[in-house]
Amino acid sequence: MKPLRITFRALVVGCMLFAPALLAQKPDSTHVSQLLADAKAQASKASEDAQRLQQYSRSSLSWESHTMQVTRIRKDVNDLGSTVRDLNAARPEASAWQLVAIDRIDPLLQEMADTLTNTINHMNDNPGRIHTQTYRDYASANFDLASRTSSIINDFVEYGKVKSRTEQLERKLELPTANSDQ
Repeated sequence: MKPLRITFRALVVGCMLFAPALLAQKPDSTHVSQLLADAKAQASKASEDAQRLQQYSRSSLSWESHTMQVTRIRKDVNDLGSTVRDLNAARPEASAWQLVAIDRIDPLLQEMADTLTNTINHMNDNPGRIHTQTYRDYASANFDLASRTSSIINDFVEYGKVKSRTEQLERKLELPTANSDQ
């Protein structure tokens, strides 16, 4: 029984010695921050274009105008998708909050793509029926998702800026940081 106690004690002591290193937060990646800033701009553009489609759905514009606007949104979503792929590829260098941001953006992007696909399918299946409530609902759903995605990405980008500025001030003022007592 005694050798087991020694092993357990060694494990506890080892954990106590290495815990600070394990708890130390990974610094923010400037690459990931730049990708998040790119995603912010792309999501904002998608939101603006989706808002325009929603406005079109309440107007008497031709189906060609709607088709052109949906094509713009599809490009926006594809551009954002490319950036999200780059974000996922950069996961190993991301800090904890940056990983949370990536994890939150992924499902929103998927939902945006699915809703846009449903809108396109509705337009293809019902040519010329862009003045129906169903179509207005699709246009509204696209705007709601794009707007929510844009807002969430904007919040993460702003958080990163504030966090970075706070860390700069802590260094300038020579204040202890959360990691300094480890």
